[in-house]
Amino acid sequence: MALPIVNGQYLPGGAVAGAEVTNSSGGFKPKFPVHCRPMDFDSWKAFGESGNEQATTRCKILYEDQKLQPLAFSSESDKLCVESLNSYATGFQVVPDDEGSRRLFCNVANMNLDTQMVKMNHYLHSKLVSQALIVDHDVMMQFNRWYDNTNLKLYDMWIAGTIYGETAPKVTDACANAYGNYMCSNLLPNCTYMPYARWPYQDVYEQIYTCQEVCNVVQTACEAIWIPHEVRCKDLVKEEIDRTLDPNYEMSPFERREAGGHACSSVVMSVEFESGVSRAVYASLSTLLLTVAVVWYNMDML
Repeated sequence: MALPIVNGQYLPGGAVAGAEVTNSSGGFKPKFPVHCRPMDFDSWKAFGESGNEQATTRCKILYEDQKLQPLAFSSESDKLCVESLNSYATGFQVVPDDEGSRRLFCNVANMNLDTQMVKMNHYLHSKLVSQALIVDHDVMMQFNRWYDNTNLKLYDMWIAGTIYGETAPKVTDACANAYGNYMCSNLLPNCTYMPYARWPYQDVYEQIYTCQEVCNVVQTACEAIWIPHEVRCKDLVKEEIDRTLDPNYEMSPFERREAGGHACSSVVMSVEFESGVSRAVYASLSTLLLTVAVVWYNMDML
């Protein structure tokens, strides 16, 4: 069965653009809010070309603005930044054994150059969708840096005798995958209908946060010392709410919210992490000295 497409885009879940009748209002309501957008094929394709504008602009803002970023001003850092983004676009994003397909580190979407289509696994907020490729790159680099730095720290503690054992401890694959999924859920959340916030903010909609189940896996799989920040899960919304209400996800997001549902973000990495499997070096070794700025988006901006 052919998947529905709009302007070169696959819509997630077989959703079609347009509006549908809802019983709650008696009027027409789109399945997704108007601020939810798919990624654009032409922009993603251009990102994969050497010297792409997104990469050069991003790096200039970080490392070539002596007035706004005086401490970060560095032509060498700017060069490494561009190399890292270009290597990510022409290296990791290219699906192995399928030169015509592109992927992301977080399983948000994939692109097929032959059919000129982008298939979205979920929509992104309009303020995020234009920077999705940059954010995905930053998440990947931060994940790699976290994994390597944490293992180095554990080794140093083992050498110093503050951690005991026959061999130096390492971050487990279960923890690495859990934390990678947690990062993706935080930074590239699905865009959907949200309920009104509680009093006294009842005139604005809630922002979407990571599902409690995603957070719980991090707490279960990881030692507290492995994670560089507090992981607090008990205040987060459970994905179970929507799954209980709509087990087969037959409702539209609007209908699910109107029926008492409550969306949360659950995004996984596109490739399961395995220790010992060679990770491609996306730039020169000196890139390890480069601080890649991860945009931990303030949810108020979304």
